[in-house]
Amino acid sequence: MNALAAVLGRTAAALAAAAVLSLGAAAAAAGQDRVVIEIRDFAFVPERPEISPGDIVVWKNLDIVPHSATASDGSWDSGLIAAGGSWEAVVTEDMALAYYCRYHPSMEATLPLAAD
Repeated sequence: MNALAAVLGRTAAALAAAAVLSLGAAAAAAGQDRVVIEIRDFAFVPERPEISPGDIVVWKNLDIVPHSATASDGSWDSGLIAAGGSWEAVVTEDMALAYYCRYHPSMEATLPLAAD
């Protein structure tokens, strides 16, 4: 039973990741901005990029160790972003904007929404 639960858990995670990527592709097709945040030297760069709902935010890990981008309130989480890897999410109006790295909690940043 535990093996089945593990397989179902991995399948659900893969489907969730595919949904995020599909949403990202749809937003890109709609002409939304793509904002890249580099993870380098144990920092998110830029630390406060201006974003709007519908934008795609891409975190690229340029460090030699794994990192994460995790909402301070726990509402979203990239999971492990391996060295050289990346993760993306589509910004929503109700998305938590403060985030940090689970593996290095002193790494903190914010996604401030652009003024209309």
